[in-house]
Amino acid sequence: MAEIKDSQIHAGHRERMRSKLITHGKAIFDTYELLEMLLYYTTPYKDTNPTAKQLLHRFGGLDGVLSASREELTSTVGVGEKSAELIELVGRLGDIFGAEILPERRVEFSSYSSTGRYVCSCFEKYPDSACAVMLFDNGMNLIEARMISGSSYGSAAFKPRFFIDLALSCGATVAITANNSKLGVSYSTDAERMTTKMINNAFSSVGIFHMEHFAVSGKSFASMLGRLPTLRSELPEVSAFLESREREAKGV
Repeated sequence: MAEIKDSQIHAGHRERMRSKLITHGKAIFDTYELLEMLLYYTTPYKDTNPTAKQLLHRFGGLDGVLSASREELTSTVGVGEKSAELIELVGRLGDIFGAEILPERRVEFSSYSSTGRYVCSCFEKYPDSACAVMLFDNGMNLIEARMISGSSYGSAAFKPRFFIDLALSCGATVAITANNSKLGVSYSTDAERMTTKMINNAFSSVGIFHMEHFAVSGKSFASMLGRLPTLRSELPEVSAFLESREREAKGV
């Protein structure tokens, strides 16, 4: 009886997850939840949540999971041959169609201007108040990106803690944040500057390098961290970005 009851519980949870995905899209889910749902198709009855989290932890993020070999995947507890085959297939499709499906894979994140242009493109569908967070591993591979709308950046309603919790959950070591500025990129408010400093300090307190915060207006962007004392990083890609930003500021 207990086994049937557990199956019914998992079935109800899965139906709720699918319903949320259909209604709200992928933006409201953490990466591990999306991977959890992918595993539904090869794991009919078992709870796939712990398996998804274990995969992300073991391989350092979604890119690592999707590029892992079948042997590596099946050596993970909870991953059988069918699950490994599905993950491998999704990874190969991502490689083939990555330039169209995941345009961020074409972005040179070690370049200040290239990154700024990409960030501007993220706000094209968000004309009103919105902010963004992009999270990376040590090699500056993008492992998570989120857009948050409906909460004015710099207002009391804005909760920077969301950025920190998201970064810790996916094992990020580097972060870029951004907000769209109604006044233009040269006229950020005192509240926006204070919020940026607060986010910067929060990332620093948990050992995550806050590489940049962009103010965005249309296709224009400006650095808000470039006005603060510049920190250094031993990560080559991060150092290249900071040097690129300095050259841009000097007009070199």
